[in-house]
Amino acid sequence: MLNRDHEAIMLQEVGGVSGLSDLLKSNLDRGVSSNEDELLQRRDIFGANTYPRKKRKSIWRFVFEACQDLTLVILMVAAAISLSLGMATEGVKDGWYDGGSIFFAVFLVIFVTEPVIIDNLFSFNI
Repeated sequence: MLNRDHEAIMLQEVGGVSGLSDLLKSNLDRGVSSNEDELLQRRDIFGANTYPRKKRKSIWRFVFEACQDLTLVILMVAAAISLSLGMATEGVKDGWYDGGSIFFAVFLVIFVTEPVIIDNLFSFNI
């Protein structure tokens, strides 16, 4: 906070760099002690110097989010209409080809692109 906001006044209120060092219970010359007990005590007082990991999404969550893409929604609606009209006019045996092909193409797009997106997210630990 001191460095990000460039608040030199706050630094002076705590006694400058040496006052900040005293507040953090460290030495300006030697740094932090390597004593294991002291390090555990510092971790209890100041917390761990790590970021909490976010909970990872499952593959089905990514598939669900991909299905909400406007283009894919329009294609799925068109596939449903084509499937129902084709089966009504040409019968079940021959009427499912067009609608089924559109559904197949939509699911192919979802399941081919999602692993790439998931791989990119996991490489950045998001």
